[in-house]
Amino acid sequence: MNQRMLQAVAVTLTVAVGASGCTSTKPKAAMSPAQIALTPRKAAIAEQVQPFLDSKILDSVVVGISVNGKTEVYGFGRGTAATPAIAPDGDSLFEIGSITKVYTGMLLADAVEHGQATLDAPFSDFVPPGVTVPAREKKVITLGHLLTHTSGLPRLPASIDVESPNPYGAYNEDMLYRDLSATKLERAPGENEEYSNFGAGLLGFAVGKKLGGGFASELKQRVLAPLQLTATTLTPTAAEKARVVTGVNDDLVAVPGWTFDALAPAGGLLSTANDQLRMLDAQLAAHRNAQTPVAATLRRSQALVLDTAESKVAYGWMVDKTGRYWHNGGTGGYHSFVGFDPQKNIAVVVLAATASSLVDRLAIAAFQIAAGDPAPPVKFPTAAELAPLVGDFDVAELSTKVTVTTTNGRLYIGAPGEAPARLIPLTAREFLIEALQTVVVFEEKSGKIEQLVFVINGKPFVAKRVP
Repeated sequence: MNQRMLQAVAVTLTVAVGASGCTSTKPKAAMSPAQIALTPRKAAIAEQVQPFLDSKILDSVVVGISVNGKTEVYGFGRGTAATPAIAPDGDSLFEIGSITKVYTGMLLADAVEHGQATLDAPFSDFVPPGVTVPAREKKVITLGHLLTHTSGLPRLPASIDVESPNPYGAYNEDMLYRDLSATKLERAPGENEEYSNFGAGLLGFAVGKKLGGGFASELKQRVLAPLQLTATTLTPTAAEKARVVTGVNDDLVAVPGWTFDALAPAGGLLSTANDQLRMLDAQLAAHRNAQTPVAATLRRSQALVLDTAESKVAYGWMVDKTGRYWHNGGTGGYHSFVGFDPQKNIAVVVLAATASSLVDRLAIAAFQIAAGDPAPPVKFPTAAELAPLVGDFDVAELSTKVTVTTTNGRLYIGAPGEAPARLIPLTAREFLIEALQTVVVFEEKSGKIEQLVFVINGKPFVAKRVP
């Protein structure tokens, strides 16, 4: 799952490089997403998606938009394992990763709305006897700190195996509370913001137990069922598994799906574009003061709980400077985005069965299309344009050499003894190493590539081309 900082960087980067990149709140006669007639937006969305397919950055994606309550959903590329030649649709299932935090936020908002929790409540009130909740400088962790990623907890608990193909699957309640008791905070609660799957998982898990039924049960009863999200689930049935689009990594190689136990509130949900649009339309209706059984909870979920010059956070939502609510999510084989703009009454969902943060570019483009102001589609470099980048580069400071190669129209970079990593194009000279969220820039002089520059842990390194 993505760190909040990396999420923000991903969205900012796409703009910087110039690539635009429930109880129903509708009248009873309103049509479902699948019934909405096609509009010219389909061609505009397809035009934005096609470069990602042609450049093999994505191979399965569903884009949904809602404009004034009218919903459209379009799928592109590879379908499910049972029907790979048929493009996915609004009912295809995808892992949505950290978008789950939006649902954890709605669950907490419902508990607050019903007087069962407060944001300033000490988190120690929500854990079993004998579990120690760390503190620092006499400041204790509250529910609000966990919600806003200001608890001081690290991004991941110590027992998570980040090298595992399914890192969260075996992480249970005992491990969760053992890691919590053993954690020493690097900063006082409330002092600074650091995106934490550990904190978000603890929040949903403990609050779910305190409410009585546990996270999965309480989420279904208080959020999913009232919103009529019948395809959003932590544990898909056999029939639902047949509708899951197989996830692939950034090099389009199939990878195992992720499962979750105790940290499910941080990223365990699977869902469909149709369900996500229903949720987003309900959020928009609540913002317009619609009177529905869950409107008060949704309005509370939109309330800012962190509002600084650098960051605005609601109950699980990130809020940008224009007032648009959003969150994205990534797992080993998927990347997704949901967002809504209350001022323009539009919503966007993008679900991809490819682990590429460039999916966020499509979300930006979809917002522009929904607003009637589409930007030109992104242009990725062709195989011919990649050819001059191939070669050996000497990283003198690290006493090593890196080699750039191209295969089947894709660019790779590797060091001796290491498997090559794919370089995902951002522009003709800027590329992303997805796993590291590192940008590699090729610099030229007199029309020839002279060196490449990349950053490791905030430190820039220059690699000169070897003649």
